This record gives sequence, C-alpha cells and structure tokens, in this order.
Amino acid sequence: MKNAVVTGGGSGIGAAIAARLRADGLNVAVLDLQQSDDEFAHVADVTDRAAVDTALNAVRAQLGPISVLVNAAGLDCFKRFTDVSFDKWQQIIDVNLNGVFHCVQAVLPDMLEAGWGRIVNISSS
Repeated sequence: MKNAVVTGGGSGIGAAIAARLRADGLNVAVLDLQQSDDEFAHVADVTDRAAVDTALNAVRAQLGPISVLVNAAGLDCFKRFTDVSFDKWQQIIDVNLNGVFHCVQAVLPDMLEAGWGRIVNISSS
C-alpha cells in the first residue's frame, strides 16, 4: 500500500484530497497547523524545516516510506496589492513557496529510493 502526505490536510481542499486518497486505498497522513482527530494527523508549520522533518519522521515510523506528497497548505491575502504589507507578503511566500520546498526536499529521498513517487502542488483562492 502506498503512503501519502497531504499538507494543509486538516480542513478545506486538503481534507477533501486526504479523504479521496484514503478512498482510493492509500494510507494518508496529514500535516496542518491545527491538531485533528485523524489517526495520522501531525501538527507542523511547513515554513519550519525542523518541524516538517519531525512530522515526516513520525509518519515514516507509523506508515513507512512516503510515496505521494500533496502540497495543499497555503495562504492568501484578499486585499488590494497596495494595502499588503511586506511582512504579510513574506508570510505568504514562506508558506506557499518555501513550505513546498521543505516538504518536497524532505520526502524526495523516499521516492528516489523506491524508484517511484508522485508530488502534486496545488493552490486556490
């Protein structure tokens, strides 16, 4: 059985993706800022590489190597661009881009060793 991780999987689109992957027969762990009752839920901020590594190591201990990653964690800002502070802009970039970098880099060794893997990066607003 393949093991998947969905970032932002505690709610919204991420939760729907996690449910669909489970329905398709995958073991699914979710990473989110909020704790959930899901058996394989882990609290992690995708902008914090140490937190990502800790969570993914816990997933590996529970399920084994990770073969599917869906990066669904993301931030948006529904303001006029001229009203967005640089700090808010930096936070959005950190989650939406750097978070993807951290998660992909952290799971890639599992996929390379297995000779198979899938990574899906999504966004919405």
